[in-house]
Amino acid sequence: MAVAVDRVLAAIDRHERIIIYGDYDADGVTSSALLTRVLHAAGLRHDGVALASAQPGSATQAGATVENFLPHRMDEGYGLSADGIARCLRECRPRTPVRGKPDLLIAVDCGTSSVNEIAGLQRQGVNVIVLDHHEPPEELPRCIALVNPKRSALHARCSHGSLSALASVGISFKLAHALQKRGRDQGLAWANNLDLREHLDLVAVGTVADLVPLTGENRILTRTGLERLPKSNKVGLRALMDVADLPDEVTPYHIGFRIGPRLNAAGRVGDAMAALELLLMEDRGRAAELAKFLNDHNTERQRIEERMVEEALAMARAEVDLERERVLVLAKEGWHVGVIGIVASRVLQEFYRPTVIIGISDGMGKGSCRSIAGFSIIGALSECAPLLDGFGGHEMAAGLSVQVEKIPALRKALNEIATRTLDDEDLVRRVMVDAEVRLADLDSGFFEQLKKFEPFGTGNPAPLFMVRNVRLRGVPRTMGKGHLKFFVTDGETTTGAIWWGTGACELPVDEFDVVFAPELNEYRGTETVQLNVKDVRRP
Repeated sequence: MAVAVDRVLAAIDRHERIIIYGDYDADGVTSSALLTRVLHAAGLRHDGVALASAQPGSATQAGATVENFLPHRMDEGYGLSADGIARCLRECRPRTPVRGKPDLLIAVDCGTSSVNEIAGLQRQGVNVIVLDHHEPPEELPRCIALVNPKRSALHARCSHGSLSALASVGISFKLAHALQKRGRDQGLAWANNLDLREHLDLVAVGTVADLVPLTGENRILTRTGLERLPKSNKVGLRALMDVADLPDEVTPYHIGFRIGPRLNAAGRVGDAMAALELLLMEDRGRAAELAKFLNDHNTERQRIEERMVEEALAMARAEVDLERERVLVLAKEGWHVGVIGIVASRVLQEFYRPTVIIGISDGMGKGSCRSIAGFSIIGALSECAPLLDGFGGHEMAAGLSVQVEKIPALRKALNEIATRTLDDEDLVRRVMVDAEVRLADLDSGFFEQLKKFEPFGTGNPAPLFMVRNVRLRGVPRTMGKGHLKFFVTDGETTTGAIWWGTGACELPVDEFDVVFAPELNEYRGTETVQLNVKDVRRP
């Protein structure tokens, strides 16, 4: 970090051109927006979206610029790819004829594995700083600074997860904080005038959307960021919250299912630069246009996703022998690579097996992988490396590229690995219950205590409770897109319940146990308890 701070401050002092090269997902976009705003506050002119005035005391110079680049998912793939870098250097030109190539490129949410690409940039005289949280390979790129808390030496000291679990937007926030501290030590006016708390809204969005654990520092950053979101001073973010119909009290659910998907939709079915432009936008009219644009993209993404999920589920049921295959590898010509990750998650949810969804185009397959506890998908892909053109990711999620003729061999190899490492018990979905309660326990005091455990999300899931020996009261009914609404009673208390996505499910006619996440709803001054059902069983 210290080396990265030295280089960035030198770039500011020497009025250099900086390009922030981000990934196209919500973590990469929020990281890019945060760093762009901080560097603009430090006096760098932004070549792109018109930002509000820099901080007082930040002497903006003609040659000092900060520019943004995001790769195109379909054409250039993930991260610091050769194609992405080529277009970045070709299109990111200064608006004043000061110099050609940038002096410094800051890669956010990518770059840890880009050994050859970074070496090529360095040979061209472009210094590179990497801010990333992906798993490091054995060979690390030789750049000015690689700030990644999963590097082995640091990771060993951070096994508690406070730092090693940071999303890239959290690491970007750490860099901004370090820059500010060093700037204050040097008596720089912009560092004293900068309030980094204003950017915790972006940190919360990127952290929750990237599904990193909401523990340690992530929990602190997210909780504080959630409190700031409803009163965010970012015009574009407020326009996005308006179009997503967010309430006054924002939770990780609203980021995960409303804000995040809209930011991600641009990169999935179009150009992620629209999402970044929105997060930097200061013009209300243009912000409203961009928010609607992202909302429309999200609707299109949902339509494509639903069709592909139906096709993938049908393929799995018709072509996969679930008695023998422990990893589902499904591939089809024309599947949209922008949504294969979502489809993989949906298929895994249905069959509870590690899942690889591959979209094929021009003889090449691009795949997205999702896994279950006990099976490291990135470890399995490492064993299959000779079959792959490229891969990367985490234990539970990864991406790959593979030639179409090698897909059958990949399917066979992954299943051989799973046969060695997974037994029948590993393939049984389990619902972990935190506590057993009575329906009468679910009063206002219960919900006051429960709220102290928030924010809930990855690594800190909402507690699940069980109530025993309830019966149906009345007749269940199906509502919306296959959701089951019903009432249960234990003989003393009657409570409403909803089981999302199981409209065709038949509930027991006699007594049964229910596992649920409780929710307190308020309507016109009246509070009602609802059980968000996760599973039922006979006693």
